[in-house]
Amino acid sequence: MSHAAVVAYATIMAALSTGLYYAGISLGYLYLLMGVIISSAVLPAALTLLWNKQNWWAATLTPPLGLAVSLIAWLVTAKKEFGVLTVDSTGANNPMLAGNVAALLSPLVFIPVFTYALGPDNYDWLSMRDIQKADDHDIAAAAHMDLEMIPGGHDESRAEEEVEQAQLMRAAKIARWLTVFLTIALLVLWPMPMYASGYVFSKRFFTGWISVGILWLFCSALCVGVYPLWEGRHTMVRTAKAMFGKGKMKRGATIHEGEMAEETGISTPTEKGTEQPPKMG
Repeated sequence: MSHAAVVAYATIMAALSTGLYYAGISLGYLYLLMGVIISSAVLPAALTLLWNKQNWWAATLTPPLGLAVSLIAWLVTAKKEFGVLTVDSTGANNPMLAGNVAALLSPLVFIPVFTYALGPDNYDWLSMRDIQKADDHDIAAAAHMDLEMIPGGHDESRAEEEVEQAQLMRAAKIARWLTVFLTIALLVLWPMPMYASGYVFSKRFFTGWISVGILWLFCSALCVGVYPLWEGRHTMVRTAKAMFGKGKMKRGATIHEGEMAEETGISTPTEKGTEQPPKMG
């Protein structure tokens, strides 16, 4: 199913991209439209981790309702400003701005209404903490193996769990402060003074602006694409060794069983469906 989904997704996206190209829809248009479509999910998604009172109704219904509001704001602004709905009119700055702002801010109304009208959840996040443990135990049970033999699988002691929670809390504090700093810097301290002053970019300033943007992209690519591979290098090596080691163990076990059968005269099951997997450990 996963392979079929990849093929189907690639086919659909290729056809959609081709159609959008011949319809005159540019990447810039899609980039701005993306905010109109998905920004209403930003706040409810963030609050699932940051606010324990948000209930199921608020998290589920806010994104589609916010999408409806953003589409209305986007198209009504384009119609009112240009009198006609075309690619050029709907892709203009003011309609796109209206749609993005409506998508981003409408959850500020929907989330409190749904949460307090239908009752807060007061979620404690304990089930999220147990997800990884459950996954590891399920894998071990399905493979008839001890949990310690699963790559990365381990029964944590109380002390280890406390250390892990302390590390997670430290990482959470760093992430919060970085989020606040980057939000203020990129949305307030940098653009607002430039907008208020009406500054027009010189060629030299524009070159610096583009250089910083490209450098930012490379740093992001290293953080998102390269660093996780480096951080998980030990796990990947251990997993690869477990995969190849398991294959050798099966072959060795089969040979050993055959040799034992010849020496003792005791037959081993060879018919399809009667073969028993070798016991690990």
